[in-house]
Amino acid sequence: MTEQKTQRTVSPEIVAHDFATSMHGAMDQRKIDATVEALLSFQTGYAATLTVWGAPWTKFQVAITGGKTFNGHTWTGNGNRIARPGDDPQSAPGTVCTDDINALYSNTTSCQYNATPAYVNINFFDDDSNLLGQFVSGSVSTLFGVGGGSGSWS
Repeated sequence: MTEQKTQRTVSPEIVAHDFATSMHGAMDQRKIDATVEALLSFQTGYAATLTVWGAPWTKFQVAITGGKTFNGHTWTGNGNRIARPGDDPQSAPGTVCTDDINALYSNTTSCQYNATPAYVNINFFDDDSNLLGQFVSGSVSTLFGVGGGSGSWS
């Protein structure tokens, strides 16, 4: 697994703002503030690829190049997935940012996503809603909205 030193697809400020807006009233404000602070401070990034597919439930994978893969599915939120003919998977290259890759791999139990026409952001949390890392990429044309789910790295 290789640390990736590249410019982010989307500014951390936009991602943090959209997270705070989407989670207002749905998460304890202290946890929102801590997550925003972490989203703005991540220094280490790893090349990764997002793949999204499936109906009726949205399933997704985030595969770190040379590392592990997060297998997740959504179960809540106002997220929507537009099915295409044949429901072919959609993929996008991006970056997983974390300050502790081992904690990300070992402790992730849930995720929250923001999917816009410009970008996709998936935030990875532990059992106590502490942010462990995030994935950011350009948009995936079949996914939009806000949602949450569960999953783990393997």
